[in-house]
Amino acid sequence: MLTVLNTDSGLSGNRVNGLAQDRGFGIFIATDGGLHVFSDYVYLPIFQQMEAFMIAGGSENTLWALIEAPSLYRVRTDDDMWYAERMTRPEGAAVVTSLTSLDNSLFIATDTGLFYISDTEDSYHQVLADTGTITAMTFAPDGTLAVGITDTVNSTSGLKIIGGELFGRTGWIPDLSDHEITSLFLTPDALFAGTNDGELLRIDRAGVVRIYLSPDILRALFPGRVNDIMVDEGLLYVAAKNGLYIGDANSINIDLVFYDDSPLEGEFTCLSPGPGFSIWAGTADNGVYLITYRD
Repeated sequence: MLTVLNTDSGLSGNRVNGLAQDRGFGIFIATDGGLHVFSDYVYLPIFQQMEAFMIAGGSENTLWALIEAPSLYRVRTDDDMWYAERMTRPEGAAVVTSLTSLDNSLFIATDTGLFYISDTEDSYHQVLADTGTITAMTFAPDGTLAVGITDTVNSTSGLKIIGGELFGRTGWIPDLSDHEITSLFLTPDALFAGTNDGELLRIDRAGVVRIYLSPDILRALFPGRVNDIMVDEGLLYVAAKNGLYIGDANSINIDLVFYDDSPLEGEFTCLSPGPGFSIWAGTADNGVYLITYRD
C-alpha cells in the first residue's frame, strides 16, 4: 500500500530534506516549506514558510533542526506543545554539512570540524578539527565513528573509522579511497556506504562488497547519487537520485521498488522506519511516501 503526503494534503512543501521518528507523535518531516510533525493524519507545524534543511532526533522530547541555514534550533515538547530554541553555531563555523545524534547529544559537522552538544547543554565540545568536509557520519554503540570525508585542499576523499574499530578496521578504508561518501548506515553485521557516483558498498569482516542492481530488472536505472540508506526488518532500502531500491541486507543485488507494476522512479532523498511493516520515503518533488510492504 502506498500513501502520499504532499502539498495537496497539507504538507508545507514537496521537497523533503529529512525525516526523523518521533517517539510519541509520529514522524517529523523537514521540507522546503517548513517542519511538521505528522501523526494520525494531522499535521502539526513547527516552522512554516522557512526551509528545514536537516533534522536529527534526540531524546524522547528533543529534536534538532537546521532551519533557513545556517540557523540551528533545539526543538522540545512539553505537554504536547512544541517550542523552538535558537542555538548558536560552534565558534567560527559558517557551514553545517551533517547532523546526527547519539545518547541524547547532537553531533554537528561543520566547515571547521566536528562538534557535539547534549540536549541539556548550551556549549559545544570539539571532537575533530581540520578534517575536510564531513559528508556523512554514523556511530557504533561504543562511540566508534564512521565518517565520509572530502578534503578539497589535499584532493582526497573516502571513508574513515575514528575512535575504535568497525569489523576489524580502523583509520582510512583503502577500498574506498577517492570515493565521495554521501550516506552511511550501520547494523550489527555491516556498515553500508553510498557514494555520489551511485555506488553502494557493504563493509563487514569478510571485506568490502559492492552491491549491484538486479540484472533481471530491465527498466532499472543506474541509481545515481545515493542520498540515504536504511536497513529495516532485514531489508535494505536505498534512496537515490533515480529511484527507490530494495534488497535483502545480505544480498549483493537490489531492485527498484514497484507499486502497481510501475517502478518508483524520480529522486528519493531520505528514509525512516514507519509503523509496523512500513517505511517513510522522502522525495525531491512529491512529498513523502508511506510504503507498507507487508500486512
